[in-house]
This record gives sequence, structure tokens and C-alpha cells, in this order.
Amino acid sequence: MLTALTTGLVDAIETAQFATITLVENGEVVSIAVTDPIAARIDELQAKHDVGPCLMSAWEQQRVVIDDYSTETRWPLFTDDVIAQTPVRSSVSFQLYREESSMGALNIHADHPHAFDATAIALGSTFATQAASALHADARQTQFDQALASRDIIGQAKGMLMQEYNIDATAAFEMLRRISQDTNTKLAVLAHRVIASAQRPER
Repeated sequence: MLTALTTGLVDAIETAQFATITLVENGEVVSIAVTDPIAARIDELQAKHDVGPCLMSAWEQQRVVIDDYSTETRWPLFTDDVIAQTPVRSSVSFQLYREESSMGALNIHADHPHAFDATAIALGSTFATQAASALHADARQTQFDQALASRDIIGQAKGMLMQEYNIDATAAFEMLRRISQDTNTKLAVLAHRVIASAQRPER
């Protein structure tokens, strides 16, 4: 879906040739939904220099525009590399989300200066909203899947405790909960340990 979104964005904005969604997780820059190697190279150069429009957009501002890389003064080493290694001459980056140690941005690039007027930026903002919604939905699905997996693991551990100590499900869960609190261990982690212990040959 995100790849279709970036491809559709390039098709919708006539002046754009390249696009990508860039994520930063614990300091690592990751490119997803990349339309071509050139867009990926821009992200690689931002990761190399730890500066650039995408990173600034994601961490500091809702939107960052570079009208002309040849006259851009904010990140000289980065812009020099962009000019030397890619045909990109202007960019717009939109913040998708920002958390304590992670962020995301949608980036559009063109092969000529002053490629993005107010209409193009407004259209890009609309696509950014869609991308942010898709990323949010994916994160919620991941959390839901993890919650289901944890519930299954806890259920297995409860069953083992019920059999081992001849107690009911409520008492088994209370035992897990109490040990979890006493040892400051997450319930799912404790459940994994109970299962692993029961499966050891010496057990």
C-alpha cells in the first residue's frame, strides 16, 4: 500500500520524479516504499551525514522545502553529495509521525530547481496524511498481533501451573501475576520462562 502511495504521488505531481518514505528507529535510517534507487540514495546520504530535509522534517518541522540544492546552505556536505551523486535538485519532506526514539517522513524529489509550488505541496500533504494513517494502522495491527501471541503464551503457562499444582485457572494466573510483580518481570516474559523450564529434559 505504501509503495502504491509513493508511486501514485509521483504520478499525481507532474514535477516530481522520485519519492520515498523514510523511517528512523533508534538512530537507524530505513527507506521503505521507495520509487527508485535515486530516492533511496538521498536517504543513504542523509544517514551518512545525519542531516537533511527528511530528518529535519521528521524531528523538528511538519514540512521542509529545498527549492534549489545549488543554493541550499543548511547542510553543505549533504547537499554537495546530492548534487555530485544524484540528479535531484529540489525536495519536499513531510512529517508523518514523531515519537521519542522514532519518526517517519514522506519525501518527494525533482530533477530541477523550484519544482514544487503551493499546489504540489498541498497535494503532497494529502498523500502524507494517507501515509501516516497507513503507518498508524500497521502499528496498531502489530500491537494487536503481539497481544494475541502474549495471551496464548500466558495461557500455556497457566495450563502447566494448573497441572503441576492442581489448581484452577484463576489461581494459576494469580500465581503468575504475583511472581511477575515480585520479580519485576513482564507477565509474557515470565510465561515464556515457565514454558521453557517445563520443557527442559531434566524437568
